[in-house]
Amino acid sequence: MRGAKDYVWALALLWIAAGLQMGLAPSLSGRLCAPDFLFTTLCVVSLFASRSAGAGFGFLAGMLAGGISGVNIATLAIVRTLAGGGIAWVSRMNMDRGGTTAAVVTAVASVIVQFAMLFIAPRPEVGVAFLATIFSAVVNGVLALPIYALANRLLD
Repeated sequence: MRGAKDYVWALALLWIAAGLQMGLAPSLSGRLCAPDFLFTTLCVVSLFASRSAGAGFGFLAGMLAGGISGVNIATLAIVRTLAGGGIAWVSRMNMDRGGTTAAVVTAVASVIVQFAMLFIAPRPEVGVAFLATIFSAVVNGVLALPIYALANRLLD
C-alpha cells in the first residue's frame, strides 16, 4: 500500500465484506460452516499492508464481525488484530504474492484463528467444531481467490 487511496480501497473492501457477511453468508451456509467474507477479505488485504496497517485492519474487522454476529467483540478484535498483523508480517518474507498464496494463507490463518477461538471460548462439542474449522478453512481459501483478484487490481 503506497498511499491514502490504497487505504481507502482497503477500508471499502472490508466494509463491503461486512455487508456480504451480514446479508449473503447466512444463505450460503452449509451444515458445518459458512463463508467468512470479512475474515477472508482481512487476510487478502493484509497481504498488501504493513504490519501496523494489517493489525489495524484486523482490529476493524474484529469489531465489525463482533457487531454483526453479536458475540464477544473483544475476543474477535484481539484474535483478528493478531491475525492481520501476522499475515502482513509473513507477507514481507520474500514470498510471491498471488492467488494461490492468498488461498493458502487464508486457509492456514482460518485454522489458526478458529483454534485460538476454541481455546479462548471453548465449545462443548469439540469434534464438530474441529470439522467446522477444516471446512471453513477450505471455503475461505477458495473465496480468497476472487477477493485477491479484486484487491490486486485495486491495491497494487
